[in-house]
Formats: sequence, C-alpha cells, structure tokens
Amino acid sequence: MLKILKLTTHNCTCGIATYSDNLANGLSLNDCDVDIHPIPERKDLLEYTDDQFIELLDQFINKAIRLKYTAVHIQHEYGLFMGGDEMSESIIRFGYLLRKLNEAKIKTVVTFHTGPEIFYEDSDMWRVIKRDWEFIIDRMLSRIWNREVVPWFQPEHDCTAIVHVDITRTNMINSGLHPDQVTVIPHGVLDRQLEFKPIDINETVNMSIFGFISSYKGYHTAIRALQLLPMNYTLTCMGGRHPNSEGSEYSDILAFAADLDRSTLEHRLSKLYIPVYDRIRITGFLSEEEADVEHEKTQLCLVPYETKNFSGSGALTWSITSGKPVIASNIPAFVNINKEHACMHLFNKSDHHELAWSIKHIVENVNKQKTLVDAANKYTQECSW
Repeated sequence: MLKILKLTTHNCTCGIATYSDNLANGLSLNDCDVDIHPIPERKDLLEYTDDQFIELLDQFINKAIRLKYTAVHIQHEYGLFMGGDEMSESIIRFGYLLRKLNEAKIKTVVTFHTGPEIFYEDSDMWRVIKRDWEFIIDRMLSRIWNREVVPWFQPEHDCTAIVHVDITRTNMINSGLHPDQVTVIPHGVLDRQLEFKPIDINETVNMSIFGFISSYKGYHTAIRALQLLPMNYTLTCMGGRHPNSEGSEYSDILAFAADLDRSTLEHRLSKLYIPVYDRIRITGFLSEEEADVEHEKTQLCLVPYETKNFSGSGALTWSITSGKPVIASNIPAFVNINKEHACMHLFNKSDHHELAWSIKHIVENVNKQKTLVDAANKYTQECSW
C-alpha cells in the first residue's frame, strides 16, 4: 500500500481544502493510505515571520522522513507560502521545501492550482525603455522562479508537477520545467448529476454563478448582460466571501448594479436597458445540501471568469454537475476542457453583448440545452474523483 503525506489546507472553508479532501477519499479507495499535514489558511499566515514559515515546512519534511512515506503531495497556491509578504518570498519558501525534500530523497508530487507567473518573456524593448514597473517586477520573479523552482522539476530529480489542463502544462514547460516532469490530470468532479429540465421561456429564467465571491469571476459582465435581457431573467450569486477576502465583495456587486441603473436613467436609455438591481440575489455561503437546492431553482449556469492564469476550478465542476446548461468565458483553461468534452457554450471573455446573446440562444434552444447537459454528464463520469 502506498503511504502519502499531503501538505494542504484542511477542515476549513477553502477550495483547495475541498479538493484535497475529495482526492484523499478517492485515493483511499485505490489502495492508498493518505495522511494530511494541514497548513493554516492564508489569513492565519499573515503574521507569520520567515522563521515561523520555515519551522512549519520543516515539521512537514521531518514527518515525511520519520514515518517513511512513499511520497509527499503538495497543494500549491502562491498565497499558501506568502503570508503577509511579497510574491518573491512565496517562491523562495516553496523552493526551500523542494530542495529539502530532494536532499532527503523523498518522492514529491505538486499540484499547481494556479499556473506559473509567466513573467513577460517577450522582447518588448519599448517597455524596457519606459522602465515599466510591472515588467521589472515580473522579470525579477521569473529569475527567482528559475533559480528556486525550475531545477527540481528536471529528470534527475524525483519531483512531478500536476496541472489540470494542457495550457497550464505548456506554461509550466515554457517557464523551465522539463516536459517529462509535468503531467495533466483533469480536476476531479463530484459524483453529482441533478435532473435536466428544459427551460420554460415564459417563466422566470434564473441564472447562477457558483463559488466564493471574487472579482475575477466576471460578475460585472453578467450584470451588464442581465441589463440587456427581459425582466423575467434573474441572477443568483451562489456563494459568500472567501475567508481571505477584504469584505467588500457584496457591495462591489450591488453598487455596480445600482450605478448601472442610475446611469441608464440619467442618459435616458431606460427604453433600451432594463433595471437590474432588484433582479440580483446573493445567497452567502452555502452547504452542499443548500447548493443542491439553489441549483434546482437555476435554469442556466454562468461561469464568466476573466482571469487567464488559471489551471482548474472546483466551482466550475459544481456548475457542470448541476444538470443545467453552462455558459462560460473562453479563457484558456475552459477552451482546453471544451476541446475534448464540449460541455459548455463559450463566449468571448468580458463581452456582455455576446453573453446576453448566448443566454437567449441557449434558452430558446431545448436541443442545445440537452446536448450541453449530456456532454457535462459524460465529462462527470470520466473525471470523477
């Protein structure tokens, strides 16, 4: 039996913790003995000194050596190694962990939940001449990544990177990791398939965005699209603030909707655009049972994400298993998934006009709804934990 020690957040409201728990359960069904060495949530790491971080990592390393685990599995997100410091410190601490595990000859597997910060590799000399600050910072981070992380993901070391989509693998290789050390394993999907029901265009059409409320998830794009849709279309934000958030997420959404309504009235555009503020609902954090209830009330799932530096999404898997058609932005990770599974209707990122058109196109086409849900169910079966 394989003995695996995982470094991850645990027993907290966190997407990585949920991912790790589901994976641990799946591995335990396949002749693996999995132990979890918990790392505190990012909000609890903010006051950690560098010495405290090193002590935390040394405890994990020493446990792996003392109890002779077959392998260690690290869940990597930059924030988990950053605390209240800069990105550079996160990369350096992660590199320290890799170096110590290699010195101890411990097989190491790392799941990267965010792709590498690829750090402008283009030769845009004009930006250099302008001494663009972002360019300078990214070049510095690239050098630190090359020094601290890249050397351990080479054939002479027993260290493997796991990513969820092909585009992230390409980015990893471009950042310096050896192709043989980077493996694509799709993000696991819950064993959850809610019943498909055709959308009735004459009833309320409730659209939902699932997951922690975060700015990169495209709420403003969805709200702008909602303004172009009839009054019987509504939007439910199925989720609450992330534990590491600053606390303004709800007001950002609602204030944007109110300002949009006010702007259309001031410019006498109310005949073209329909008010949205009263058609938006935010649920707050949901348990799994509550999420099922909310998805039963949903006719259409939206995933209008705007970030490109993205390896996989647990929130996306909830939408895919909802029994409802999914409309998502064409960010690289989603394009990768759709190439093989065609389980989402994709629209151009941030384009609210195309999103509104896509919504009406799906709502008015029952065959398209059924095709998307059937493909999603197949994806669920192939990528279960």
